[in-house]
Amino acid sequence: MKTGDPGTGWFDQCLAIVPEPLQVDVAEARLNLLAWGDRDSPALLFIHGGAAHAGWWRFIAPFFLPDYYCVAVDLSGHGHSSHRDSYPQGIWADEIAELVDRGDVFPQRPVLIGHSMGGLTALRVAAGKALPGLVVIDAAVRPEASAPGRRGRHNILARERFYGSRQDALDRFRLIPPQPVLNPVLVDYIAENSVRQAEAGWTWLFDPNAFKHLTRTSLFDRLAEIRCPTALIRGECSRILDRETARIMSEEIAAEVVNVEIPASHHHVMLDQPVALVSVLRTLLATWQLTAK
Repeated sequence: MKTGDPGTGWFDQCLAIVPEPLQVDVAEARLNLLAWGDRDSPALLFIHGGAAHAGWWRFIAPFFLPDYYCVAVDLSGHGHSSHRDSYPQGIWADEIAELVDRGDVFPQRPVLIGHSMGGLTALRVAAGKALPGLVVIDAAVRPEASAPGRRGRHNILARERFYGSRQDALDRFRLIPPQPVLNPVLVDYIAENSVRQAEAGWTWLFDPNAFKHLTRTSLFDRLAEIRCPTALIRGECSRILDRETARIMSEEIAAEVVNVEIPASHHHVMLDQPVALVSVLRTLLATWQLTAK
């Protein structure tokens, strides 16, 4: 099987492993979780990117069974978690910081694995809390002077949209930022699980209000506070995290950092090269020698 070619085998096998749905109340929000495996195994917490949801990890997390307990979270305003009246700076990190200390969910703190906005959220949490490990997938942190402000994609996400039918919505699904679709089967699966029916028509699962007043504050000065084993993973063709930025981030982080570049992948690494991503993650986790409770 070619890396990045979903075929039907491994993808269908992953989806056949149905996660346990959980709901927890943290930081004044009710979060939806998907959980796989034995809670007494070393834990992994998968955090999606902006406007995404826990379902983006449905065909990734099962690869880590039975060695790990895997949980994917819908951040507030995403997926099937509750919406907020407002989304103050750092609120998603507050949710994760509280979640990892919930003994009824995690008998021991998990490794955080975050993509894009989820990677920035994981970085913020790791800067203030002792963790067994941190994996940041294609998320860039730059010095304040060079950090871009609000980006156009957030303005796009802030617009509430309704469509006349489910198919109309699916036909309008696009990856943000734009990139080639290397695995249509995976992208179609994500699209089909990213819509809901509302009174005004079909729309996306995420709350547009979460992006209406989104501001970017550089986390660069907090990188030195991260002291757990860390990996920075980027797509070779990514427009978000370039090699030089990854190198600078690595030098600022106080802990040992591994930099990994996934060939023939863009920003959405789990969609472009899912098997390669899994291989990298499993190798990293093995070297970190996590122990069960």
